[in-house]
Amino acid sequence: MRIPSAGTPISLIDLFAGLKAILSGKVSIKAFEEGLRHILGVKKAFAVGSGAAAFYISLEVLKRLSNKKEVVLPAYTAPVLKLPVERAGLKIRLCEVSLKTFNLDPLRLEEVLTEDTLCIVAVHLFGIPCEMPKIQKIAMENGVFLIEDNAQSLGSRIDGKLTGGGGDIGILSFQRGKNLSTYTGGAVVTSSEVIGELIKKEFDRFGLGKYQVNLPIIIKTFLVSMIVKPEVYGIIHPLAAPFKSRELHKNFDVKDYTPFQAGLGISLLKRLEEFSIMRNRNGMKLLNGLSGRKGYILPLNESFSTNPLEGSFPAFSQFPVIVEDKERVEKLQERLWDEGTEATRMYLKPMHRLFDLGYPDNPDPFPNATFMAERLLLLPTHPFVPEMYLARVVEIIRSKS
Repeated sequence: MRIPSAGTPISLIDLFAGLKAILSGKVSIKAFEEGLRHILGVKKAFAVGSGAAAFYISLEVLKRLSNKKEVVLPAYTAPVLKLPVERAGLKIRLCEVSLKTFNLDPLRLEEVLTEDTLCIVAVHLFGIPCEMPKIQKIAMENGVFLIEDNAQSLGSRIDGKLTGGGGDIGILSFQRGKNLSTYTGGAVVTSSEVIGELIKKEFDRFGLGKYQVNLPIIIKTFLVSMIVKPEVYGIIHPLAAPFKSRELHKNFDVKDYTPFQAGLGISLLKRLEEFSIMRNRNGMKLLNGLSGRKGYILPLNESFSTNPLEGSFPAFSQFPVIVEDKERVEKLQERLWDEGTEATRMYLKPMHRLFDLGYPDNPDPFPNATFMAERLLLLPTHPFVPEMYLARVVEIIRSKS
């Protein structure tokens, strides 16, 4: 048996709900959007074919409301975020990350804002909530829009409220490996009537709303639902390679979400709280088990909570560990794999080292992001992870070998 790095428990009941939704077409899409609207506490929700498309549509909407051109991203984040910014004809400005929260550092945020800043993108990386009250205050005081990137954190909470609805716009992703996965997909959410109407216009502009059956997505979803089970993954993990993205994305399409995915999503939303509690429990066990071990940096937040109704409740997509000795990262990854747990490296370089964004090589303008990228190891926290594997992971990392 081997524990995959990520996985959503998709049952036969969930898959049947997806197949059944094909018959209702657009109705199932609207029902899924209503489900998102309800749990996130927003007024509008729009499902689309990917998280990248959701981000792109969001930027196109904000361009209709302002002629400013700069988009602030964390210096360490998903490289795919660059594509929608460029396609929208906008410019990236980076903000340093915090080695305490592993997210955008609010203390460094104001120094990167200019008169041409269109929006700040607050990314809840690894399911760890950003310091949203501070970021919201800075955005409001400087008159810039705030996009909340909830791609990796569906199920996380701040003071009892799910992340994703605290910005002018929120974006979600349901890609493979996310907290709630329908193989592909994304969504745009907002509580602004004006922004909601503009999102509708963008959907019309791209000809979205056909909601056709996509047989390859159905087949791949069935396959992935089986592969991510540890007892299966241990046998056929080489076959999972085609379902994992290891190369930088070079483009993206703006496509419809499908009725099958909507039906699947509706079924999975019923268990989102259950999944989130398990992700939180697994991540907090790793945090508590590894705390105090020299040579490692762990995400620290005094308000981290195991109670969904209070503090910062992270529904960890994966648990991040920074290995201070970067020569040990791959050795540790191999040791964990030998013991039955798949740990991953995520993004091996920060944004300013992956792309020419106009920043100098020396001195490094974002040393925290570079340090993090070179030393980060991600541990699985999904509901398939047994407690005994968590204990073994802690034992291996705490050992000197």
